[in-house]
Amino acid sequence: MKRPIVVINPNSNQSVTDGLGECLARFNNNKSHPIECVTLKNGPFGIESQLHVHPVEITQKELLLEVSRLNADPKIHGILGAF
Repeated sequence: MKRPIVVINPNSNQSVTDGLGECLARFNNNKSHPIECVTLKNGPFGIESQLHVHPVEITQKELLLEVSRLNADPKIHGILGAF
């Protein structure tokens, strides 16, 4: 079984995570790695300014626990932010 690509939403807004999953669904096919979208439960509800970014610093422990739970490869290949 191929390890999943894990997309972590850095805020606690589940509807944003659901939207990411919907946008990425077309890439989730049998020929590639499965894509799992997860929500950072300890993040703020939304990230709208630099004041929201600072407290969202994802600890290595949180990130590795989530990646380990999904049996994914614990590497960060890219970070995308939209403001």
